[in-house]
Amino acid sequence: MAEIKKYISKGNFNQPIGVVTPSSAGVRTAQSVASTFSDFSDMFYKAAVIEQEKVGRQSGLEFRVRDADQNLVVKNAPNNLSPVALSVAEPIIDKRYQTEFIQDAKNRAAVLRKEHEGNPEAFQTAYTAYINESAKESGKYSNFVQDLGGSLLAENLAGITIERLEAEDKQAYLNEYQAIVDIMDDVEELFSSGQYPFGAINWNAAEAMIDDLAVEHSDRISATTIPNLKKQLTRKALNGQIREMSSNVQQVIGNKIDPTAKTSYEIDALNAMEMALRQNSFSGISEQNKAILNEIGFDEEWLSAIDSQETRDILAGDISAIEGNAQEIYNGQKDDRLLQAIADDLSRGGSISKTDSDFLFKKAGIANGNDFLNNIDAVLQGEADSLYHVMFRTNSELPDAVQDLFEDPNLLASAVNQGKLDVVLDLYSQTTTRFVDGEVQFVPRGLDSKAITLMESLRAYQSAGIGDASEFFQNQQRIQRMSADARKAELTAQLGTKMSGKNLTIQEFVHNLVDPENLEQRDFYSSFAEELVLIHGRKKASQILEKSYDNLFKPSKFVFGDQKTMYDPQTIYPDSVDYNAFEMSVDLKLDLASNSDKEYKFGENAFLVADPRYGNIYPVYYMVDDNGVAIRSNHGQLLQVGPQAVLKSRQQRFEDSSIDAALQRDEARRKEEVFDVLTQPVDKFSGLLMGMD
Repeated sequence: MAEIKKYISKGNFNQPIGVVTPSSAGVRTAQSVASTFSDFSDMFYKAAVIEQEKVGRQSGLEFRVRDADQNLVVKNAPNNLSPVALSVAEPIIDKRYQTEFIQDAKNRAAVLRKEHEGNPEAFQTAYTAYINESAKESGKYSNFVQDLGGSLLAENLAGITIERLEAEDKQAYLNEYQAIVDIMDDVEELFSSGQYPFGAINWNAAEAMIDDLAVEHSDRISATTIPNLKKQLTRKALNGQIREMSSNVQQVIGNKIDPTAKTSYEIDALNAMEMALRQNSFSGISEQNKAILNEIGFDEEWLSAIDSQETRDILAGDISAIEGNAQEIYNGQKDDRLLQAIADDLSRGGSISKTDSDFLFKKAGIANGNDFLNNIDAVLQGEADSLYHVMFRTNSELPDAVQDLFEDPNLLASAVNQGKLDVVLDLYSQTTTRFVDGEVQFVPRGLDSKAITLMESLRAYQSAGIGDASEFFQNQQRIQRMSADARKAELTAQLGTKMSGKNLTIQEFVHNLVDPENLEQRDFYSSFAEELVLIHGRKKASQILEKSYDNLFKPSKFVFGDQKTMYDPQTIYPDSVDYNAFEMSVDLKLDLASNSDKEYKFGENAFLVADPRYGNIYPVYYMVDDNGVAIRSNHGQLLQVGPQAVLKSRQQRFEDSSIDAALQRDEARRKEEVFDVLTQPVDKFSGLLMGMD
């Protein structure tokens, strides 16, 4: 049986039983909670500080210390920053302002140093004013500005002072050096003019100046400066003597030898001088040239006095240059003589060879077709009288430069691009059309059939006032490369078919476009409609032909019929002088048919009918009455009138102007000859050479 015992507690806890340690778990828990809370607080605070420092740094970097005009502006940091952010931003802003001001201050110092170069006093005044003004506007940075400005002022003042002293010393050196160079030139000129005593005096003076330069500016000159200056001085003196001797060669030969051969002998003598210098002897030089050289002082004694082969070679180079100039003068004189001979032939109304024509154009700077195209206006306006004469008053072959223009499609295309096509076509017409024995004749002037075909095609194309001429050249080159079969196939393809489905012919194409009663218009267009279709296609060719009608065909009270015509004489000869000459020739023809029974008046009962074989540049007309019946002279001959009177009138005007020009040239030449006689120099060598054979 179980035994039950009763637990009896002790009521009094506080009894002397010694030190009892109570449980510390609760305390530790409380302390842990407090510590954790403190750690979280520190962590949040530090994060906030870091964030504000970041804000402050960003604000400092983004803070604008310059205004829109890039001027420094002192202002406070943004007032919306926290104390932490502000404490970070302000040092950054301060540093940025100071950095920018340092740069401005240095830039300003550089500008003022340039403005007051060599003048430290003026720089100090200007820069001090700049620093003081900047300090007033710098607020809390004023002390920094003053301190920095003082430092930069002292630094730049020292630099300017040193530069001024250096510049003064350098300038003194340069002045003395230039004085030596100048006296060297004087030495050369004195010897070259034959003033040997004065040349020697200046030579000695120059050597003394070189020695002084070596003493006074030893720190500025290199070891080779003085020797080189003395070497240069010697060469200057010798070069002056060479020049004087060379000029004497011309004088000696001019009095000793036939003047017509003077220049070539002069070149031989100069060449002998060059040879002697290069080989340091007279070996291989002819006795004639030795005599000439001895006469001018270029002898063994003079040559042996030069102790440097380098100097002799340099002098030989100088002689070579003089020799080249003499050769150029000789060639120029030859050309001048040839030009004068050509001009004399032309002034007498004669023709000249193609070689002479080419020479004439080349001397005028016109060597090829491109040159001629660039100068075509000047030639046509008669600015170069000889060129004008060759072009329009002779029947000789045209110069190569002119033929190039008429033969080269690329040059003609350039004429189109430059707006000169009309001028080129007029030039072609004038140069190949002549009035000979009362008849208008075509003169090929050396042009081949290909060139003539090209120019005639282009003239017909342009006279109709159609399309873009540049397109003409592009497509013309294309169709010219076609075979006959390919050309026919291309034309058929371009023309297309009629409503019936049959191929349209070129004749039908023209017939559909022109006035059926205007045979003149139909015949003219038929001559080049095929090429237009090939170049432009059917549609555009139709537009071109329709547009050209109003441009080309004009009403005329002088051409028989009511239809427009391209042969109206007032259109053909727009110049009043030309038209008056034409009308006078018509009246003279009508006088041959007028009598007591019938009097013909041009434009009233007498009209023109053009012969289409002659074209519309210089047309030939038959005279008809108001019924279209041909008018005959009283001797039964058909009356015919062409451009003869107009061309003759032009030729007479050309001749009149040529005579005037020739008279003016003769008068100018006479005055020039008188002047040459009055100013003929006295030959200083004539007395020395009287006995020379």
